[in-house]
Amino acid sequence: MSNEVIVPGEPVMFEVSLSDFTSDTCVYIHWDDLEKKTVYHDKDTACNNVDFAGATHGGTVIDLLSSPISYSYLQEGIYTVEIVAEDNNGNRETLSKSFPVSYTECSFPTTSILFAKPSLHLADIYRRNKYISLMGKGEINCPGNSAFTKSWSLNRVHEITGADGAAVDISDLTTDIASLYIPTRFLPLGFYKY
Repeated sequence: MSNEVIVPGEPVMFEVSLSDFTSDTCVYIHWDDLEKKTVYHDKDTACNNVDFAGATHGGTVIDLLSSPISYSYLQEGIYTVEIVAEDNNGNRETLSKSFPVSYTECSFPTTSILFAKPSLHLADIYRRNKYISLMGKGEINCPGNSAFTKSWSLNRVHEITGADGAAVDISDLTTDIASLYIPTRFLPLGFYKY
């Protein structure tokens, strides 16, 4: 596939390759756009997959493999294209690819404090008060799956000037998923940016 984020009306380009196929191979493509489906096969090959009944003939398998194919989605959404290659002996291979179609780009992250429960009981005794609980949330508005970006870093920020400080070692945390969980008392008191 040529792009990760596609604007409605912009063609999505696909290159299909098969490592092993015979003259009786049928390649079916379900575009996930209403019920639009395409089938590629040689002239004398009968393609009878009932899941692809009514599919439009796109050409031969050689046509499919020799040049990229394209499809244009007119509505925003997340689409999953499914490609099925099968022969008359029952050998079958399926591949799918999901991608967003949207007019918007990803926004900058926004943060908010969700459940703040300050309780300053005996605060003069506890400098780092164990009775203050804050839960934060960051959101990235992106036209697609948050699985596209999974990387986190954390830096200290100077509390008065707002200047970036040193990077914080978060190698003990899980930083390769869409959410970042920072356990209580993992960070010293201060200001940070992610």
